[in-house]
Amino acid sequence: MDGTLLSSKSTILPEVSQAVHKLKANGNVPVICTGRAAFEVQHFMKKYQINSLIATNGQYGKFAGQIAFNLTIPSAICQKY
Repeated sequence: MDGTLLSSKSTILPEVSQAVHKLKANGNVPVICTGRAAFEVQHFMKKYQINSLIATNGQYGKFAGQIAFNLTIPSAICQKY
């Protein structure tokens, strides 16, 4: 999101706002894809009524408001290292 959807000051760029509205008006489903955790982008999703995302570098996914996948590292592996 940084440098693409958000400015260097973490504000939503005006052209992004226009693009999201245009995507939705054309029948497309916008999906946020970010390395950030889902909670970090909730304000953006709420503002633009986007309910699909891939977050945490692909470990968590939600489509149409429903969790599609939630991958975690098993605790046994974490304890091993």
